[in-house]
Formats: sequence, structure tokens, C-alpha cells
Amino acid sequence: MSFHKDKEMAVVADLVKAAHWTREDADKFVKTRDGHVISIELEGVYKSGGRIYNFTLQELSNKQGHDHRIMKLPQAILDLEYLEVLRLPGHLFTALPKGFDRLKNLRVLDLSGSYLEAFPQDILSLQSLDTLILSVQGTLEIPEALTQLARLQRLEISSTISKLPSDWSKMSHLEILVLQGVQSGAFQKGMRYPSHIKRMDFSMPSQDVEGNLEEIPDFSETLPLLTEINLSRNHISRLPQGWENVPNLLSLDVSYNALTGLPPGLGACARLTSLNLESNALSAIPEQIGNLSRLEVLILSRNKLTGLPASLGKLHALLRLDLQFNQFASLPPSMGELIRLETLNVSNNKLISLPEAMGKMIALKTLDAGWNLLEFLPAAVTQLMHLGSINLEQNRLSKFPTPLTKLSSLDQAKFRGNKIESIPEGFWKLPKLRQVDLSSNQLATIPKGLLEARSLGFLDLNENRICDATQSNAVSEFLLKVKCQPGNQDCSKRDNP
Repeated sequence: MSFHKDKEMAVVADLVKAAHWTREDADKFVKTRDGHVISIELEGVYKSGGRIYNFTLQELSNKQGHDHRIMKLPQAILDLEYLEVLRLPGHLFTALPKGFDRLKNLRVLDLSGSYLEAFPQDILSLQSLDTLILSVQGTLEIPEALTQLARLQRLEISSTISKLPSDWSKMSHLEILVLQGVQSGAFQKGMRYPSHIKRMDFSMPSQDVEGNLEEIPDFSETLPLLTEINLSRNHISRLPQGWENVPNLLSLDVSYNALTGLPPGLGACARLTSLNLESNALSAIPEQIGNLSRLEVLILSRNKLTGLPASLGKLHALLRLDLQFNQFASLPPSMGELIRLETLNVSNNKLISLPEAMGKMIALKTLDAGWNLLEFLPAAVTQLMHLGSINLEQNRLSKFPTPLTKLSSLDQAKFRGNKIESIPEGFWKLPKLRQVDLSSNQLATIPKGLLEARSLGFLDLNENRICDATQSNAVSEFLLKVKCQPGNQDCSKRDNP
């Protein structure tokens, strides 16, 4: 027995050496049980100029200028008959050793970020696998035989996937399915999803790369455990039918796609808490959105929306609503019914006014209404006693919005790029006010009452019409204290009004 254990450690030593680590480093990567190697977790990493690439073991970062990536997996690794976990992400080998199916006890195999040139067929015989994570270069047809790995619970494959198995329902233990790089046409007609799936992810992870997946199969059978679907960064123009068959869905991300509409059936997902539809081509939202009574996060930014359904007001659980970069000229009064809403972003639209009903949104903490056409704020804003941050930059305010002087929780306020000429003294008495941006306005003097701003830590007055002569010594000292960006002018050079 001692001979076999010594042989196993020799294999480990060869593997660690192949990654350009020392024998002493092996303890950081290897676990044993009864003297046998059961786990190897050795991440590939390239270090240069003090920077670490694809690396998590920070305590080993002192070996600068080394490439700790394995070029070829040693054949001797097949002698580790007790091996249960093999994690080798980020290495450079292009194939597994012939006879890899000898590792009958292998439960976890992680080869993510690797350079495999083809799907390793020997893996299909490893019936003990419960976790399989692969990266394959080039175009990949996932073999139908993969669905015979009956114990598989987690499957992640990154490649240019041109074909998928037709029947995943045989994988009764599969809970997590991540397929990144699925191409249009890869799904076979009548494809069946894994019956016990909990999370499906067909997204493209990189912000610089988009997939060309245009649609996924309908949910024709009940998937009672499915709680999360991620389809982001593809070219999906149509969502599937059959949403009533995913009754426990909690999160749906279809951001950065090509949707022009939503199926009314989506309203059947009554347990949904997060819906991300950012960066599509939506011009309308169906009334059925109001059926999502448990929704907490709704992201509709970067679409082509000009209006919202009145049923939006039924989303009484909503905490965050993002409507930025659309084409709204007004917002529905029903938004006032969003009494739990904490964050509202309506920036970069064409809003002329905000609804008076928003005064009912008493839980609101953050309001971003920058880059619109606002000339005033509704008086009901005074009721937003939890509002801590407001952004009104680049609007058409000629007068300071006096309702803000009543908001005792206000911490940050941005007014850059308006036409404000004066600030009411009461604003500076707000007890929590820390940061104020009044740059690019029409202020001619230092605001009166400024010395009352006891908590102020930053003030930007750049690009106004303030001259040095308007400042007392006390004000000058105060401005230095709060790191003020004064933007002062020489009075003699200021244009006459």
C-alpha cells in the first residue's frame, strides 16, 4: 500500500512541476484521504509585471514573470485511481490523456478556460461524475451520449455550440445547465429540458462578445424546480411560450437581446422577483406585467419605451425600477402606488415633469432624473422623507426646487447643467447633506446660508458666475474645508448682466 501511495505523490509532484510550481507548493493544491490523493485543484495562471491573470491563490503571487499553465497533462495522472475531484481551469493542454476513463471515481471535473480542441469522448464513461465544466475551442456538437451521465448535477460548457442533444429529460439529477456560445439552430425541434433543472444559463458572459442565439424551445412540460433563467447577450427576438410551466421562476435575465415584445403569458410567473430586459427593442410593456406581484427588481433601461401600463402600479413589492435611456415624456400616475420602491432611475429620457403621485413613494431613497427636460419638481416631493440621493443634472431648472429643502434625509444632490440662479438658505440647513454639485449653473454669488451646512464635505460651484469679491474670509475658509471646486471669476472681467 505504501508503494501505491508513494507512486500517487510522485504523480502529483510531476503535475505540480508541469505547472512550474515547487514540490513544497503541492500541499496547497492537493487533498488526501487515508494517504490517497482524492482532490487536485490547480488553477492555471500567467504572472507578469506584477499582474496576475486568471488566478485566485493570492498567497502565491510572489513568483512574478512565471507561466503556471500546464502545456500537456501527464499520462501518469491516470494512476490516481482514488481521485474524486480534478479542477484544472485555465491551462493550455489541448487534449486529455488517452484512457482518461480509467478515473472511475471522478465526481468533479473542471477544465474551464482550457484549450481543448474537441470534446473528450472518454468523459462519457465516467458514470460517477456529478459536476462537469468544460471549455472547448472551435465548433462543438455536444454528443447525445452525454445525457447518459445519470448522476450529473451540474454541467457547464463554453464553446461555439452548433448542436445540442434532443432529450435532456433523462438527466433526472441535473440542476444547473450552463451552455455559453449556443448558436442559432443548435436546439433540436421538440427538445425536452431536464426535468429537475433549477438554473439555466445560455448567456454570453463577455461584454465584448455576443452570441447569435435567436430563440429557445417552448416550455412544453412542467419544470417545477426552475428558478433562474439567463439568456443575456444573444440575438433573441422572441421569448418561448409555456411560462405557466415554470411556476416557481424567480429570476429572468434577457438583457442585451433583440426583443420587440413580451408574451402576455409571462404574467403567469407569479413568483418572479427579478426581471432584466435592458438593451432590447421594446416599444411597449403588456398589462400582464401587473400580475408579477412579487417582483422586486424591474430593469427596462435602454429600450424604445414611450409609455408604461397603468398595471405597473400593482407591483407593490418593487424595490428597484430602472427606466433610463428610453423615450418617456411622462410617467403614469399609477407609479405612486409603488410604496416600497427604494431606487428609481428615469434619467436620459424626455421627461417634462414628474407625476405628483410620486409623493406616495414614501420608501424612495434614490432618485435619478438627470438628462431630461424638467423645469420643476412636484410639491409632493416633500413627502419623500427617506430620500437620500437625488440627481437632477442637465435639466431645465431655472429655479431651485424648493421641495428639497424639507428632505431631512438628503445626503447627495446633483444640479449640474441647469440654469439655477439662487439657492434657498433652508437647503443648507439639511442635517445630513454631504455632497452638492451646482456646477454649470447661473449662480452669481456664494449661496447665502452656506455656513449652516454643518455636514457638507464636498461642493462643486465650477462654471458659474461667482467672483472672488463676493466671499468673506469665513466663507473662503469654509470652502477650503469642504473641498469646494469654486470656479471663481475675476469680477472686473465678468460680463455685465
